[in-house]
Amino acid sequence: MATDKSPQEEASYLESLDKELRFADAEFEHQQRRYRDQLERSGTDRAFAADAKRIAQNRAKIEKERAEIAERLSALNAGSSIKS
Repeated sequence: MATDKSPQEEASYLESLDKELRFADAEFEHQQRRYRDQLERSGTDRAFAADAKRIAQNRAKIEKERAEIAERLSALNAGSSIKS
């Protein structure tokens, strides 16, 4: 991926993005927990099925994005340690 950012700027950007994704995942986890609690109280409630599925998909997408960011950060850190 071509970029005009220095390695330090790129790393800072990726760390910020990872932080935002971590917060988003925490919110989705909270929603998921609320739905699970509601399902336990009501037995089977199909009204939550679509939302629960969407939340699970969002969390999986965030997990994948965070793994990609971690890989890119690792590559940046390895590259900067070689230059040092």
